[in-house]
Amino acid sequence: MKFSFGVMLSICFGLISFHSAFGNLNDPRIGERTRVLKGATTPTQETRRLFVIGDSLSDSDRRMQTQSYGLVPPKEMYWQGHLTNGPTWNQYLAAALEVPTYSYALAGARIKEINNYYIIPPTLKLLWADPIHEQVKKMDQDKIKFSKEDLIAIWIGGNDYLLYPDEKKIPSLVAHMRDLLNLLQTRGASRFVLLNIPDVTKTPFHTLHLADIIMPAKKLRPLVINHNKQLNQMVEAYAKSYPQVKISFVDTFAAIDELYQNRDLFEVEEVKNPCIAGEFLPKIVGADFLYAKSLPQLQCRNPEQHFYWDPWHPTTKVHCLTAAKVLEVLMNDQVVNTFDFHDVARRCLMTQAP
Repeated sequence: MKFSFGVMLSICFGLISFHSAFGNLNDPRIGERTRVLKGATTPTQETRRLFVIGDSLSDSDRRMQTQSYGLVPPKEMYWQGHLTNGPTWNQYLAAALEVPTYSYALAGARIKEINNYYIIPPTLKLLWADPIHEQVKKMDQDKIKFSKEDLIAIWIGGNDYLLYPDEKKIPSLVAHMRDLLNLLQTRGASRFVLLNIPDVTKTPFHTLHLADIIMPAKKLRPLVINHNKQLNQMVEAYAKSYPQVKISFVDTFAAIDELYQNRDLFEVEEVKNPCIAGEFLPKIVGADFLYAKSLPQLQCRNPEQHFYWDPWHPTTKVHCLTAAKVLEVLMNDQVVNTFDFHDVARRCLMTQAP
């Protein structure tokens, strides 16, 4: 008897039964925010496409789910293969600008490959994400030709510090980001929106699992701040060297802090506990800290009140608020026309959980 590769993987991992009551992910109200955000503002110059490079925060084209043969993320818990319970921030941004979005982001992606890749167990390599330059290669394979009418969004770096923190690698990671801009510019790209790394120490994954294993928050947070500082300096220097290139820099670290401090205003009451308790990764030899001791279970009645959908990723409501912050930066940089940030934020708050 012959088995397909996908069936063999299921046998290797073991068949895992998940609770199916993770909220109604097919409820039509989930997509309401994208509809109410449609046309929230207009670009100051013609914009016809939004391309995205990044990690799980932007993996809206189900790339990890396809790569893992449906294993990650499990469809019972995640909306349409996204690492959240609804659309991602780039989809909200595209809706506001009324342009299509093409995401090459892959869950787990990093800025730069780690040195010990070859000692990773084969089963984990199935869930392994190539560094960002590989996403550009996939664009080349799809014969993507950029023009001045395209906007390229880049949000990457959290995985480089959440799992592999090292102060010595900051200059190298920032240099790789500069190389990425050069690479995209040689392919015709000239308009970018670059998001820095949010405070990964706030994620339940770090507070509940990694703080005592890899690095405590008091040491990890300064690394992320230093990375963001050097990244901002690189962007400013790049803009001076290439005046024909427009880069909008979004400080998501500060934006997330603002959301935390004003969670009553944004109607996000719970910032510590995610809606999904536990994690979905199977047990993998040599990476025990990556999986949960118990099966995932829904532990929140109203995802609208939660910041995190799972231990890593924010809810779709937070994604929407992130898109509003990106739009505010684009407005200040005169990339989009004037709009009311608070009006867009209110649109993000209008959908209530069933």
